[in-house]
Amino acid sequence: MSPVRLWTYQTCVEYGWYQTTTSRSQPFLSAVPLEYFHQMCKDFFSTAFDEPSLRAGIRRTNTLFAGLTHMPDHVVSVVGGHDPWSPMGPNATHATTLSPVHVVPRISHCRAIRPTGNSETEELEDVKMKILSYMNNRMTGATDSASIATLSPLLVMSLVTYYMT
Repeated sequence: MSPVRLWTYQTCVEYGWYQTTTSRSQPFLSAVPLEYFHQMCKDFFSTAFDEPSLRAGIRRTNTLFAGLTHMPDHVVSVVGGHDPWSPMGPNATHATTLSPVHVVPRISHCRAIRPTGNSETEELEDVKMKILSYMNNRMTGATDSASIATLSPLLVMSLVTYYMT
């Protein structure tokens, strides 16, 4: 099944979060209202998708995962200052020692998962190195990250292997 279709289904049943053009504080016409996405859910999956079922799915997701009232330990979050998804996720006020949240100005979503040395901004590169250091510390207990650049590919592969099995 297509990853895009899976993601779209997830937005229809769990999130209800879409980029619309109905706000008065944006330069676009109101050509893409929320109703467009509600109709898309009906067209793609089932006519049973209506606003009440979408709201019930959002409530269920927030109940299951505690919304933003609980940050799971050892989860690192990166939020872009230009990320349209940022209001849906954690911000600096949610950060804890065990669950750091990095807010990076002038970037959008998914930028932090690109390789180090390939960042759009210096702030993003710094955050990537902090994350690698944090991950190295969690995996090894070491606090010195002098060799983090060497360890990073191995660390990432270890984590991918761990979570894929």
